[in-house]
Amino acid sequence: MSTRIRPLQAADARVLFPMVFRSPVTRNLVWDGPESVEEYCDTVAGFAERSRGRTMHIFTIEDEQGTPIGNIDLRPYDDGYRGDMGRWIGEAHQGRGHGTAAIRLAAQYAFGQLGLEKLEASIFLG
Repeated sequence: MSTRIRPLQAADARVLFPMVFRSPVTRNLVWDGPESVEEYCDTVAGFAERSRGRTMHIFTIEDEQGTPIGNIDLRPYDDGYRGDMGRWIGEAHQGRGHGTAAIRLAAQYAFGQLGLEKLEASIFLG
């Protein structure tokens, strides 16, 4: 398996929408998910803008074929050395190690590129 993460792009919204719309993956998210593809496109565009502004670092998780299968984000705290992360993966892609690989890649980015010293995450099973 070759999971990759890359910066979120607005075009990812249309591919990811069916995986998050009224889906059980939103059960453990802080967000209930989008109500329409248009709303999700706007949300993803806003996330991409925040990522460019460096207040949030949000990535698309891709499978071995380069297909978007979810998102992972890093949110540095104001203190400059701590942060947290969140992620979701479409149900059809769960249980294959993509989440573990994405967390490893995001942690490498957080410690190596952002200089964070502590990274927190809550992980839910199911």
